[in-house]
Amino acid sequence: MVVFDNVKHHVKVFTFLKILGNGKIRRGGSDGTGKDSWFILMKVFFQNDNDLIEYCINHETDKIDIYENEQVIGFFHRNDVVDKTELVLNALETSHNPFLIPSVREFLDEIGYMKVIENGTDDSSLSLVMYDPQTDMNLKFNYRILSDFLPVSGND
Repeated sequence: MVVFDNVKHHVKVFTFLKILGNGKIRRGGSDGTGKDSWFILMKVFFQNDNDLIEYCINHETDKIDIYENEQVIGFFHRNDVVDKTELVLNALETSHNPFLIPSVREFLDEIGYMKVIENGTDDSSLSLVMYDPQTDMNLKFNYRILSDFLPVSGND
């Protein structure tokens, strides 16, 4: 079971919500290129030994469909994510546990996030499928929080 009172997990929740709320990730390079170039987020998913939760984004409606083990279990709107991200950020900035904010905890439970992390380990990977408009390809990236402060990523 995950311990919810640690900085690493709080950063993971913030990262997850921020990525879903933005719906895109800025392309970057070591030379600073990519300032106005973006990957479009298509899907975010968590997988542990028992569960697969996927969040598929419809950019035309700003609706996010939730799948559990390949079955649709619900949906929510990106605006809901943006609101919860602000609450989590405020909690992190004031050194509070975002899981103690009832509306954040309830939202994470409603979208299936709590089930995956409670049944898994704290190193369950966060995977992203993004569309690259420059190459007209979908790319998959896996992220894992390895430090107490910084998310580290790797490409499959």
